[in-house]
Amino acid sequence: MIRLCFRLKAVMIAVLLVFACVSCTNRQNEEHTVDATYEASKEEMRKVYEEYEGKELLIGLWEGPRKHAMKTQEDADARYAEIREAGINMVYVYAELDDDGWLEKTIKAAEKNNIRLIIDLSAVYANRDAFYEAVDKTKDSKAVIGYNIVDEPGHKLFGTLGNVRTKLKEHAGDDYLVFCNLFPNYAADYVLTDEPIEGMTKYQTYLELFVQKVKPDILHFDNYPYTGDKSTDNARILKLIENLSDVRNAGAKYNIPIGGFLQSCRWGNYQNGNWSGTRLPNELEYRFDMNLHLVFGCKTVSNFLYWSRDGSDPGQRMPGHFEGLITYQGERTPMYDIVRKQNTAIHAMKGVYLDYDHKAFMVVNFDEAFKKAISDNLIVESYKEVSSVESDGEFLIGCFENDGKTGLYVMNFRKTEEDESVLKIVLSQNKDYKVWGAEGLVQMGRNSEISVSLLPSDACFVEIG
Repeated sequence: MIRLCFRLKAVMIAVLLVFACVSCTNRQNEEHTVDATYEASKEEMRKVYEEYEGKELLIGLWEGPRKHAMKTQEDADARYAEIREAGINMVYVYAELDDDGWLEKTIKAAEKNNIRLIIDLSAVYANRDAFYEAVDKTKDSKAVIGYNIVDEPGHKLFGTLGNVRTKLKEHAGDDYLVFCNLFPNYAADYVLTDEPIEGMTKYQTYLELFVQKVKPDILHFDNYPYTGDKSTDNARILKLIENLSDVRNAGAKYNIPIGGFLQSCRWGNYQNGNWSGTRLPNELEYRFDMNLHLVFGCKTVSNFLYWSRDGSDPGQRMPGHFEGLITYQGERTPMYDIVRKQNTAIHAMKGVYLDYDHKAFMVVNFDEAFKKAISDNLIVESYKEVSSVESDGEFLIGCFENDGKTGLYVMNFRKTEEDESVLKIVLSQNKDYKVWGAEGLVQMGRNSEISVSLLPSDACFVEIG
């Protein structure tokens, strides 16, 4: 009996030891799994990419196809299909009422090609009857998503525009974006403000008063950096960074999304056969302009301009020559291909960054003048689980957040044709990550370090966690 008890005890001890060993092994395996690093295969990334529905960044244009190019509905449909082919999915349309059916054809063509429309009311907002006629002609179309009351208003108009905005919302409903595209920060002082608010610049005051009095649904502006003299590029880019910083801060303060126009044309005049004016950006310069807007958190960007003007159109609003993506006669220019290529790369990221809110910046080897152009409170050395960023190149990294999850919009800030630069992102511990770029989902895995390689002015979006 004693011997039997000893045997039972021995068996029980052995069983307990086995359970203990298995439990310990399981814990070790769990810990190893949690802490393990891995790199996803192309097949894994392809599956994740295909299953991710995403969103489409709204990429617009100013100055769509003109009347002489849209004599029939078939003409209009073909022209708007050409817009879609360029990766453009939104068009600013003048509310021209005496137009021989041009506005109606425009709306039908946009609906057919799944293109959104912003109706520009600049020519009619001050005329009560014309204003309501324009809104009634457009508000019931599924293509129309908003109204630009007037382009580049001076501060003295803000009170009037606030009243127009209220009437527009009452008449059309709350489902439409109502806003005004604003002046850049290099506009004349007299259009910005009579007196700056204490502690603010004149441009910051302009933004503040506009938001308070007009209450827009989006804070939108234009700023064009590429003049005819390349030696001014750095100074103009500095102004663009300051402009983006101010718009970003005003948008964050009032919880309003932001957007801006990109330079996709040149304007000026020919004098004795020689061009005098701004210049067309090349591929690198246009890509730089696009990514600079997105790294600041813009939720939409648009192109100024699409359809060229040569002074022969009686409906041309501004004198001079404007050369964009399509000639006045309707032929594609090299700029069309540049824009289409960049839009294809941007759309490949499936708008993954659109659900994220901009919070801060990290910079690497960043020019001090450019650094000073960004608000001091936005520059950080580290961000949440991102301990540091390292590179021999020059990078501007936008830090974003979505429900506690970190995102980084990584932009190679080099502005000249050079080789790719590599950025190493160092995390406080192993984390799951995805890298979205011009080819879609280009990296996925788990690690405490993430390396991305980018051409000058190119960008990618890194999701962490």
